[in-house]
Amino acid sequence: DKVRVENIESLKTIKLEVENDDCLICYELPSKQTLDVFLKLNNQEIAEEKVYYILNGLIRAIHYLSSKKVVLRSVLPENIILVESPQLGVVTTVLGGLHKAKFVSSSSEEGNELSEENLKELEVNVMTFGNMTKMLLAVCPALDKYQELVDIMVSCLSDCKPTASDLVEQLALMDR
Repeated sequence: DKVRVENIESLKTIKLEVENDDCLICYELPSKQTLDVFLKLNNQEIAEEKVYYILNGLIRAIHYLSSKKVVLRSVLPENIILVESPQLGVVTTVLGGLHKAKFVSSSSEEGNELSEENLKELEVNVMTFGNMTKMLLAVCPALDKYQELVDIMVSCLSDCKPTASDLVEQLALMDR
């Protein structure tokens, strides 16, 4: 498959060959507002639905990176770009800081399986999600589903971490 990537500012078009197992990350920054700036502007007060939008967007991005065997240690408020709608405000997030991304490779002896060491490295993605959940809980202690988010946060920061797929499912169940 060929993928065409356009850069509006420079009017350049790039064609890339993409194989099935390739990971291609392209995005247009929807705004310059980061979670860090948003928290400062709103005196660290966020509506409950916005917390869920932020966490859902974040875990979906982390899940995608994990599925492509990418570790991202820079999941920080300043690297989380907020996507806003005029009617709803924050509706999702785009994960930045990809300059700090690291691919973990499969062991050639084990086929497509990751070594125990590389699996541990991928757990960093879940741990960073736990840290962001902890930060959002600190500024929104009156959430209806506060305890459920605390449980998710604790599991992300524990020795026995869930997978990013598990977290996507857990947050989807909370949304019902």
